[in-house]
Amino acid sequence: MSAEDVTDSPVPWVAAHIGRFVETGGQTPPGINDLLLTTRGRRTRTLRRWS
Repeated sequence: MSAEDVTDSPVPWVAAHIGRFVETGGQTPPGINDLLLTTRGRRTRTLRRWS
């Protein structure tokens, strides 16, 4: 992935979840599964992170 700007979800609790995921390097507590998706908008070509 290049050094393009990535926009986090506009939903506050999702953005907070993404922040924790990125800060910990993807390490989660035992028994919790996380998935972080980065998608590119079809028209805007903007990268967006979702959880």
